[in-house]
Amino acid sequence: MVSTKSLAECTENTKWIIKNFETLKKFYNGKHVAVKARIVIDSDENEQILIGRLRKEYPNKDAYLEIARDYIGDRVPTYPSYISRS
Repeated sequence: MVSTKSLAECTENTKWIIKNFETLKKFYNGKHVAVKARIVIDSDENEQILIGRLRKEYPNKDAYLEIARDYIGDRVPTYPSYISRS
C-alpha cells in the first residue's frame, strides 16, 4: 500500500513543477525531469532511461513514489483539479 506521506510529498513536488514551469523550461526544455523535495534530482531526454536511474537510486517504494516526474516543453501540462498552481 502507498503511504499517505509519499502521495502528499509527490503532490507537493508536482505543485512545485507547476509553479516553476517557466524557469524549468530555461534549463530543461525538451527533457523529462524528476523532482524530490522541490529540487530537480535528475533529467533526461528519454523518459524510460530516467525512470531506470530513479528506480536504481530509490529502490524503496515509498521514496520512489515521492518523486514527481514531468516533461518540460512548450505545452504546459494539465493536472488533476486537486493540484493547483497556488
